[in-house]
Order: sequence, then structure tokens, then C-alpha cells
Amino acid sequence: MIDHGHLRRLAEAATPGPWVAGGASGHGSAYFGAVYDPDDLESPGPALGEAGEADAAFIGATGPDVVLGLLDEIAALRRGQGKR
Repeated sequence: MIDHGHLRRLAEAATPGPWVAGGASGHGSAYFGAVYDPDDLESPGPALGEAGEADAAFIGATGPDVVLGLLDEIAALRRGQGKR
């Protein structure tokens, strides 16, 4: 069961975004998180401190199992309402 309240608290504590992910595949360092300047999507957001810790907690809580679970819940609700 997905703890919606926990996910909501984590999302509300995280930096609003937009968010980016990038880096070298297989070599070098990767980056992910919110950007400081919304007009510069190549500028990764906070890596350290309270904001970075909140972002890391949010990212850690939103793995594929959580996203798929949320999508399954949405699909079940839509089926119950006759929507796709």
C-alpha cells in the first residue's frame, strides 16, 4: 500500500522544479534535482544542505514501484468511473 500522506509531505518539502537529470552514461558523475534558474535547464539545483536533503528524500521515495502503484490506483479509479 502506498502511503499517500508520506509522499505528499516529501513532495511539498522538495524544491518545486523544474527538475533535470543528466550526466555521462557509465562514466563520470550524474546529477539530478531541481534547477536554480528555470530558464537554464542545464543548471542543477541544490546538492547539499536542507533543500538537497529534502530533494534526495523525495527522489528516494519515488521509485518505479511507487510510480507504478500510483498509476495502478489511477487506472482502477478510472475503471470505476467508466474512464480509460
